[in-house]
Amino acid sequence: KTLAYLNADVIGQVWEKEFFVNMNKRRAITLPEEAVNKIDFSNFITPSLAEDSPDLYETVKNCGRYLGITLFLRKSAGNFGGSDHISFARKKIPWVSMTSGGSRHSHQPSDSIDKIDFEMIRKVAQLLYTIAFTVSDR
Repeated sequence: KTLAYLNADVIGQVWEKEFFVNMNKRRAITLPEEAVNKIDFSNFITPSLAEDSPDLYETVKNCGRYLGITLFLRKSAGNFGGSDHISFARKKIPWVSMTSGGSRHSHQPSDSIDKIDFEMIRKVAQLLYTIAFTVSDR
């Protein structure tokens, strides 16, 4: 039985502040500038989660807190984009899709290996492992 689907997509980058603010504006999410200025983007992950999975939401939130990672959790129906979680969302399987960043280089020729933040990859992997362990231990 599948308990949850954990997806990692764009986990090797750290958000550029301006890119993060603009992405949220496109989603009609307005964030106070003073709040954005306080974000340590080197320790900031933005998971999307199944809106109908309150247990998974709490698990992700608690695992992030346990690891000392700041999360910007977004509930979603999961019916957007071309990511792998969509087929799980359609079958009502709890899912989370991790993203650690985006920049003006994303999906551009300038998106090269020197832009990878390997420490961020480690943090996302540790968070996903902790979530998987917690979910499977229920």
